[in-house]
Parts: sequence; structure tokens; C-alpha cells
Amino acid sequence: LMASHRTYSMSDRSVKAYHDFGKSWSVASGDRLLLDKAVGCVDSVEPPPASCGTDSALKQEAERRCSIILNQQGPYAPCHSHVDTSMFYASCVFDTCACGGSASCACSAVYAYEDACRQERVVGMGSVIDECGVCFGDGSSCPPVGSTCQASGDPHYTTLDSAGHHFQGQCEYVLVEDCKHNTFSVHVRNEHRGSQDVTWTRSVAIRVTAGAIVKLLPTGMVQVNGQEITSFPTLLSADGTTIRKVE
Repeated sequence: LMASHRTYSMSDRSVKAYHDFGKSWSVASGDRLLLDKAVGCVDSVEPPPASCGTDSALKQEAERRCSIILNQQGPYAPCHSHVDTSMFYASCVFDTCACGGSASCACSAVYAYEDACRQERVVGMGSVIDECGVCFGDGSSCPPVGSTCQASGDPHYTTLDSAGHHFQGQCEYVLVEDCKHNTFSVHVRNEHRGSQDVTWTRSVAIRVTAGAIVKLLPTGMVQVNGQEITSFPTLLSADGTTIRKVE
């Protein structure tokens, strides 16, 4: 399977049209590993329809989002000499237009270039995803340092950005976790109590960097990796992670 200088090598000859090249590698029904033998195939249309159509505003929006791939001062500049941008940029514009200008489609298309750069082990490169985990973000949407979240009652939640929510699901849920460095996560187990319309938090489990699992049980008991802890404060690891009891 080879393609170079727009001449595509098939099993028995070379052709100029990429749709002929692709069609030549269609798997015969008797040799299929994925599709049922009875499923018919539809060949590629030549040429493929322009996903932006005549919508100039849509095309401009797609080009604006995808231009991060080409930007000589952008996060991918260190990769330009390692991975060609032309195919990835064209694919990004095509996919973004096909999705109606969706930022998520553009993000996926841009990230495909980023992934190719990482496979080439390019150093000094940025990302389309900021430190807050937001695609095309500017780092301004991270929760403030020192912000808190809480759950109370049956149960009522206050998130890190101070939004209030009421949720009565019965299951185990992630209450909060470090999505960037994976240093900790807090799970809660909610159960119905007296009514199918109301739940309460029966127990809490906290996973910390040291690998310890801290459980807070309804009796007030505290366990670390299945062992009851009765003396506080208790040091969990050399990095200073400590359990303290607040009266």
C-alpha cells in the first residue's frame, strides 16, 4: 500500500485518481473480517462534495479554527518541520464544515495533527487543549485555586464554580477528581432511603496519590485499605498526605 506524488500504487498498476486507489483495496465479501458478507458497499464519489458548499461564513469559521495547525507562532510550530500540515489542515476544514462549524469536530481534527507530532516525538510543542482541559481554551476556565465543592442533605451539590445541583440517583458516582494529574478522586455511594424519590450518601471513598483508599462509612468509621483508623491525625504517605478528624 503506497502513495506518492499523487500516483497511487495498486496491486497490479498505478493510477492517478485516489478513489480508484481506494476502491482497489476493497475487501471481497468472502474475505471480510468485520462486515457481514451480505452487506453491500458503496464506492467513493469522484470528486467528494465540498463540505463547506457555498457557505462562505461557515468556511471562514472552519479556516479560523483550523489555522492553529498552520500558525508559525502557534503551539504546533515546532512540529512543522517534522509533520506536513497541508493534509491535516485540509481535513480539518472539511470535517469542521461537515459538522456545521462544530468546535468539537475542529478540535478532533486539530488533535489528529497533534497526535501525529507526538508520534514523531516533537518537543517544545503546545496543545489545542489548555491546562483546564478545554479545547481552544485560554486557560481562564480553571476553578480558582483553593475553591471547594460539597454535598449535603439528600443530596444537594455545590460545584467548584459555586453552582448548585440536586441529584437523586442511586449508584456510585465520582464527586470530584483531579483530571489533569490524577492525584486523587472522591467517590460517593448514594442509596434510596424511605422513598424511591430521595437518596442519601451512604459512604465515601477517597483515592490518593499514595495508592491508599480511604473510606468514610455511615457509622462514622474511617478505614484505610480496609483497616479501621481510630487515631487522628494519621499520616498516609511521605508526601504529607494526612487524615484529620474535624469535629
